[in-house]
Amino acid sequence: MKIMLCLVMVLMPCLAQAAWPTPSACYQAHRAASQRLAQAIADQDNVGAAKWRGQLATVVAQCRAAQQAQDNRRTQQRYLQERQQQEELNQQRYLQQRRQQDQINQQRNAQRRIVEQQRLRQRIQQQHLNQRNMPDIRY
Repeated sequence: MKIMLCLVMVLMPCLAQAAWPTPSACYQAHRAASQRLAQAIADQDNVGAAKWRGQLATVVAQCRAAQQAQDNRRTQQRYLQERQQQEELNQQRYLQQRRQQDQINQQRNAQRRIVEQQRLRQRIQQQHLNQRNMPDIRY
């Protein structure tokens, strides 16, 4: 009964602080379970020692799982950040290329208009020359 009371008073609040125990909570729970195990061994309480060994194994497993989950969350967060940065970089590159292509297209269009105007002037000049050089035939 004394062991169960210690378990409820010491371990559960430490492990129940969050869905995933903090390193501090894990340390406290591990320390408390280790102390209770040592006390049970010192008291030659085999049943109590077995229970505390089980509790200690549970604490270790939960804390390892919590650490792994935290590592996974950090890895996923880092991956998402890197992916977002890459997407932003790709978007910037795309927009830069698009601006450059738009500028090139504007230059080409301006050059085409100039060439078309020159051709039109040449045609008009040629028509004027042709009209001047045509013999005036009147009957």
